[in-house]
Amino acid sequence: MLSYRWSTAADFERILDTANRIFSLRVNEDGTECYDHAYFSVLQPKLYRNAEIMPPHLLALAGDRLVGLAALRVYPVLMGGQQVLVGGVGTVGVLHEYRSQGIMRELMARLNAEMAARGVTLGELGGKRTRYAHFGYFTGGYGLEFNFERGDCLPFSADGYTVEELSGDAGAEDVRLFLSLYERTSVHAARTEADFVAALRSAKRRPYRIRHAGRTVGYLSADPGLDAIREVEVEDPAALPNVLHAFFNEVGKPSLLVYGIAPADTEKTGILAPLATSVKLAGRERYRIFDYRTLMEAGLRARAEWGQLLPGTVSFAIEQYGTVTATVGETVEVTRTETVSGTVLSGEEATRLLLGMPSPCGFSGKNLPPLAFAWFPLPLHTSPCDRV
Repeated sequence: MLSYRWSTAADFERILDTANRIFSLRVNEDGTECYDHAYFSVLQPKLYRNAEIMPPHLLALAGDRLVGLAALRVYPVLMGGQQVLVGGVGTVGVLHEYRSQGIMRELMARLNAEMAARGVTLGELGGKRTRYAHFGYFTGGYGLEFNFERGDCLPFSADGYTVEELSGDAGAEDVRLFLSLYERTSVHAARTEADFVAALRSAKRRPYRIRHAGRTVGYLSADPGLDAIREVEVEDPAALPNVLHAFFNEVGKPSLLVYGIAPADTEKTGILAPLATSVKLAGRERYRIFDYRTLMEAGLRARAEWGQLLPGTVSFAIEQYGTVTATVGETVEVTRTETVSGTVLSGEEATRLLLGMPSPCGFSGKNLPPLAFAWFPLPLHTSPCDRV
């Protein structure tokens, strides 16, 4: 008999053990099974360092045995000075011997109901598109990826910039600086000084301190193989080429990817794009929008901060939600009515319009005004270091 409940701190050890078993289990040549008992504490220290910081998990139990689970970390993201709540979903898994019994389907249904009840604006997760589309999650939140060959940065020298890996804590003064630089971006998740470096270590990433003229001036978080940077901030963005040169010198790699630069971050984009071997727009996260009105209002206000937003009104309906009307003038206002009429979009179409690729392709016959494609997609882009 299966039952479901939310976790308490007392469940920490068996949540960690079950998650480690689900995600790192392997079968040896002699048929015995083994798994990495430290898998998640290393992979996601911001979530699993101890019971006190562990987010709530929805647990599936067969009698007293924990057989499936899913984590839900609700956190605020600031967009245009307005807070939206994001429900980060992760560690979704079921023990092998209990699969194909509808457990994952029940976990996701209950998670969605919990987020809706808590006023979450949108849910976010990683994973296969075909798997999670069944639960209303679609691809969005596109970011720019810059590919650099070592020679791309040769017009610049390190110019006194150096990078050094953080082997432990960064120190209170440096963390305060890191946080202030991170919060300069118009769209960012809320972090604290206490969890900042742990976030930079997510997915086994390696944080670095950036130094210049004898002091700390920024930070970056690199993939374990040191061939990609997932987050980088420096006091003077014009020095980014110098920082990349210094990183190339430190790690000795022939090429480097710089991920997750938000399209709205026009300053970084303008500096990096002319130097890169190639640039592409990529979206790897899946989103389910619960509160279209709040997301649109916050996102349009964020767009107004970094570029001219043409005045006017756009209105369309969304299946099982109602009609939203956005008006941009001296201010941004978005209203909702429960009536569904006029141009009607499915949840997938609405997600693609609001958070997808910046293109009218795929909306033929929907009678959306050209202004909709001038306003959307919204500049939602969370750092990989914040995701669950």
